[in-house]
Amino acid sequence: MPGRQTVLGWLADKDNEGFRTRYAYAREAQADLYAEECIEIADTPVLGTKTVSREWGEEVTEADMIEHRRLQVLTRQWYASKLAPKKYGDKLQADLNHSGTVQVVKLNNEPAPEMPE
Repeated sequence: MPGRQTVLGWLADKDNEGFRTRYAYAREAQADLYAEECIEIADTPVLGTKTVSREWGEEVTEADMIEHRRLQVLTRQWYASKLAPKKYGDKLQADLNHSGTVQVVKLNNEPAPEMPE
């Protein structure tokens, strides 16, 4: 298995377009895998023991480890959004990008202000 620096070098090499394409495909497939794992983790209860120290002693509870599973799901969601932002990222970014034109209309006899470029 090549080291991280080697792979980064291959990605930076202008003659390695095919490698970059395969790498991007692999990363998107990895994001899909994490999304599928989120569903599996959310649907599979995991029983465990939680111990809490109290003034009078320790309280031991056996139950579903919901906090741990929630962390697993959120971590995979976050990472998938970084690997494939168009597919799993926040959709708010698409709404913020302006792709149209802006028209300045003069409402009175005063000249319109100069717009910086």
